[in-house]
Amino acid sequence: YGVDTYSKRHYKGNSPSKKETTMPVWQTDNCDHGIIRLHQLRRSLVKVRTKRQLVEIDDYENYGIGLCLDGWPQCDALYSPRFHQVFAHQVLLFTQGELKLGVLGGGDFALTHELTRYPYSSVYDIHIIDWDLEFEELAKQHLRPIHHDSWKDPRVRVEINHPDVFEYLPQTYERYHVIFGDLTDLSVAEGLLPNFGSYIKERLLPNGKFITQAGELSRVPVPLKKFLDGLKFLAPHFRYFWISRTHIPFFGYEQVFVLATDDKNFCPTMFSAGYIDYLIRSKIGHLLSDYSGAVHQSIFALEPALKKIIHGVLGSKFLQYFLA
Repeated sequence: YGVDTYSKRHYKGNSPSKKETTMPVWQTDNCDHGIIRLHQLRRSLVKVRTKRQLVEIDDYENYGIGLCLDGWPQCDALYSPRFHQVFAHQVLLFTQGELKLGVLGGGDFALTHELTRYPYSSVYDIHIIDWDLEFEELAKQHLRPIHHDSWKDPRVRVEINHPDVFEYLPQTYERYHVIFGDLTDLSVAEGLLPNFGSYIKERLLPNGKFITQAGELSRVPVPLKKFLDGLKFLAPHFRYFWISRTHIPFFGYEQVFVLATDDKNFCPTMFSAGYIDYLIRSKIGHLLSDYSGAVHQSIFALEPALKKIIHGVLGSKFLQYFLA
């Protein structure tokens, strides 16, 4: 945290000459190469170093309740629906049957809120695999505006008995229809376990899907290289890839998602906006605040220069390149 400016106001009443000086507190976010952003805080709620990480939960002037882990912004009350609705629904709306879901990370339960929107007939099991019980208890108490107590849903199972979720993957026999990577960016995940793609593939049921948040998508050289380096570790393990993005003001960049599958019949870009709105109503029961058929179509719209760069890594596995 650093103080950037002073704001002053005059007392009214019997002491007009007295002044009270208040010092707005600004949180510094310098997790992106070459960029520093400042967020003004109303108040700090939690600043605790658990055995695993530094947890900071604050009330932001513009974003409401928000979370940072080890100095990295994770989610905020204002834009969590945009982030997590894109994350969840671009895959679940088009995956049929009764689904068992695995979540790597997700200890803030923000993604869980979107997964539990589906009825039992669509989603019957949500297995969250995280590593920090202290953080999860803090999240349950302080992040209610973000997760809406979704962790209480009886379908949610939480497992926190492993040094790291990537060490857990080779040790379990559980398999899932969809696995969500709600951890770090692809580049960091690659550093934790270089062959994580093969372990994820082994944990998927036939024609299963893996979707992960993967940091920033831009043509700025440093974040672009990190994204492509991580993508290279996934590329050999799946037949098809879909890349999407949405702008998250709390992060200050275009958040990218990577969706990978072997299912040749899975094509999230083939439907009209009207039909996707119909799917949302029929599967969830109501429209969503930040996701619709038109939004769904827009998240896959990448400019030609970026598509060409991504195609250089994925080749014919990158279907968006060929369906343009």
